[in-house]
Amino acid sequence: MDNQDIVRTYIEAINEKNLLQMASLTHEDIKFTDPSGWEAEGRLVLSESMAGYYAMFPDYKVSVQASHLRDDVILVECVTTGSLSDIGRQEIEAQGGEVPPDDQMQGPAIWEFTIKDEIIMNWRMFLDTPEVRKEFKL
Repeated sequence: MDNQDIVRTYIEAINEKNLLQMASLTHEDIKFTDPSGWEAEGRLVLSESMAGYYAMFPDYKVSVQASHLRDDVILVECVTTGSLSDIGRQEIEAQGGEVPPDDQMQGPAIWEFTIKDEIIMNWRMFLDTPEVRKEFKL
């Protein structure tokens, strides 16, 4: 499987909420960073975080618009969708946060995957902004 196939299979697993398949494609010490800068380190922590995210957004989906191969890095232009569940709303409110409008929780994004020896080592998410596009030369 080449690097683009690995990422394609990983995103399919995200859409199917298949945590076992996702874990099988990641390094045990994977580092994940979301657009806010929050990080999860390690396959188990990432799997637990994704399970929690699926509880908050049970209909979460990723639609790939384009992907770009750059050596061991794959950049994915995508759009995420998903509705905040009652559980998700309660979780945000319990932490003292305000629930943002639905259109601010999902949308266009750029994901960066670093792959080594056919395994995902690093996954970073960015909001799709002109600054991010400039940084990645998209």
